[in-house]
Amino acid sequence: MNCFKNTRRGGVFHLASLLIISGWLAIFSASCNRNSTGNEMINPEITASVKPPIDTTKVLNTLDLYRAKRYEGLQAAIEAGADQVHKLVLYGRGMESLSPEIARLIYLASLDISHNELRELPASLSDLHYLQGFYATDNRLTRFPDQILLLPVLAKIDLSGNQITRIPPEISVMSQLTRLTIDRNALTSIPVELYGLAHLSVLELAENGLQTIPEGVSNLRSLKKLDLARNQLKRIPREIATMNALEELIIQGNQIPEEDIQWLMEAMPGTQIRF
Repeated sequence: MNCFKNTRRGGVFHLASLLIISGWLAIFSASCNRNSTGNEMINPEITASVKPPIDTTKVLNTLDLYRAKRYEGLQAAIEAGADQVHKLVLYGRGMESLSPEIARLIYLASLDISHNELRELPASLSDLHYLQGFYATDNRLTRFPDQILLLPVLAKIDLSGNQITRIPPEISVMSQLTRLTIDRNALTSIPVELYGLAHLSVLELAENGLQTIPEGVSNLRSLKKLDLARNQLKRIPREIATMNALEELIIQGNQIPEEDIQWLMEAMPGTQIRF
């Protein structure tokens, strides 16, 4: 008998079919957001976006940024005019929010909002296209700030002392990044996409909950310092011995066997290893 011709049985069959299909769609949808390794895939909205064009003559070199006047109040900086303000320090103000007005400082090169009570950051932060250094240590952030991912010249990030649980795979778009510090957070893993940062020279991930370091770390060919202290690591990938640029490896406070440490010391005589 054709169950669709039986109103009662057909209704039950049709409902059951819908439930099964809905379940499969949910599973398929979830799998589409993950890659073959089970990690979340890169957000296409970010990777498909183009970094904003900038006037390279407005990008300060290291010496000019060092000499730039330091402003310590947002209102005073705004009143001074965007052309004059390159360095803003709002350190230790007890701030629970950062005003979206910060976007008016379009040529800001260095922003320090450390030691505050910030749980989130304004969307307008993504308008600071000339930002080179972003420092937000010792706040209450639980997410890596997506607002900074597409900033075209941002080279140094310090997010130490927050409650960040993951580094998004979209970090791979930050090809200009040279220093990334996320000490004292709640990371339990790092994405393999991080290994695509060809210019990264300092990576500091101390005092998190990292249990493994994924294979592929040797792709960080410019890396000079790797700090993995006080995590929950039981081994270090042996490919790390091929990282010729690595000058300092910090692995103290983990559970790495002595024989593995001895092997690293013999395999990496030119690297200072702290254990």
